[in-house]
Amino acid sequence: MPQQELEKKLSTIDEAQPCVVAIHDSEGNAIRYDCTFAQREAHNFALVLPFGVSLNMHNIKKTCSFCTPPTPGQATVSCKAQINEKIADTIELTALEDIDPATLRQFFRVNLRVPVTVSYCPDTSNEETHWFQAGDSIDISRTGILCILPQEAANLKELQVDLALTDPKTNTNCTGHIIRIKRLTKSRWLTAIHFDQINPAAADNITANCLQEQRRQIRDNIQTT
Repeated sequence: MPQQELEKKLSTIDEAQPCVVAIHDSEGNAIRYDCTFAQREAHNFALVLPFGVSLNMHNIKKTCSFCTPPTPGQATVSCKAQINEKIADTIELTALEDIDPATLRQFFRVNLRVPVTVSYCPDTSNEETHWFQAGDSIDISRTGILCILPQEAANLKELQVDLALTDPKTNTNCTGHIIRIKRLTKSRWLTAIHFDQINPAAADNITANCLQEQRRQIRDNIQTT
């Protein structure tokens, strides 16, 4: 896309509009931040990071993906951008090229609560090592889930994850590994799981549920304003 067209798309973003940026660390892992659009000058713009975020400029790749969520009457704006500088809680970027929003869905999470089960059943005859936990999701994306489980997971890898999606209603399963665990209370463990293997149909079911939830949240926001 020519720079003039990209600048025109950026000009449609309002100051203080919510947006999401996906930044990759030095190992290639995507880290997602809910940001606020701060300012724009031609194809340069700035984003305000969430409070308390510590971003090490020496441990990230300088090219990131940026996207605004869909809103009534306004199209999604998405682009690849170069991170130029971080000043306090603000990062300054230069837009490089346009991105099809459909290709970015895997980077972005939606707050969505559905029943989730996590189990460990390796291909061994020792059933004593098998376990199963039922909980609820907090947010979901095509590549992972943040959920609450009743106990600390005894194993971190080779996990079976089953989601009872609601809109459209379908059961979706995949395999994954735990990337973060935090104890909230004795029977509540915040657990972040990255999907290792998920078939395209299951990923599409997750995307469909996330988009439906986004639309519902937008309608609710309109009704309360």
